[in-house]
Amino acid sequence: MKRRADIVAGGNSRLKYVIFEYNMLCPYPRTVLSQHVNGEALTLAEACHKLGFKTVASMPLAMGDALKEHSLKELLEFALDGCDHIIVGSKNTDHIKELLSFLE
Repeated sequence: MKRRADIVAGGNSRLKYVIFEYNMLCPYPRTVLSQHVNGEALTLAEACHKLGFKTVASMPLAMGDALKEHSLKELLEFALDGCDHIIVGSKNTDHIKELLSFLE
């Protein structure tokens, strides 16, 4: 990815973030050795950090499916413990109110 970004940008890529799905139902970006950097097998999150990228967890609530088994607090803490940033959203107004309560 870094190589391709540099090619597209003429050797001066400003790519800083990699966004991927990461939640308690999909922990693979931090558990599966799916990437290779300089011959070393790494997880996606490890490879991102090794290449100087910040990681962004998308779908930390697993489209609401994870809320059937886990609390909102557990899901957010899991995502934040595994990534540098998270993107959170919901169509459910009760979930949004609960999310906003964490900011207080």
